[in-house]
Amino acid sequence: AVVSTQSTGGTTIHTDQWAAYNQLSTKGFTHLTVNRTLYFVDPLTNCHRNTQEGMWHHLKRRLDSHQSLEHVFIEFMLRRRFEANCGVAQIENALHAFVAVLRY
Repeated sequence: AVVSTQSTGGTTIHTDQWAAYNQLSTKGFTHLTVNRTLYFVDPLTNCHRNTQEGMWHHLKRRLDSHQSLEHVFIEFMLRRRFEANCGVAQIENALHAFVAVLRY
């Protein structure tokens, strides 16, 4: 349900072979899978989940008992987006402005 509401049709989604993901291709998504018991990267499609697992690892490190997953995720994604294009000062300024808006 989350993928369906947060992604647009035609998006390519990489997953493992958990049965709950089987409906993705019938909902307008390009769905690639990797059998993690055999490969880290599928040799035919180059499908892998390393990017998602690495991002989840870094996201979990930022969680503490005082923050909601949603707020931590928003901050994490803002940092990832701006770090590629801006310096640290610009990231901090944007985050402080964003937090100020949330508190208002």
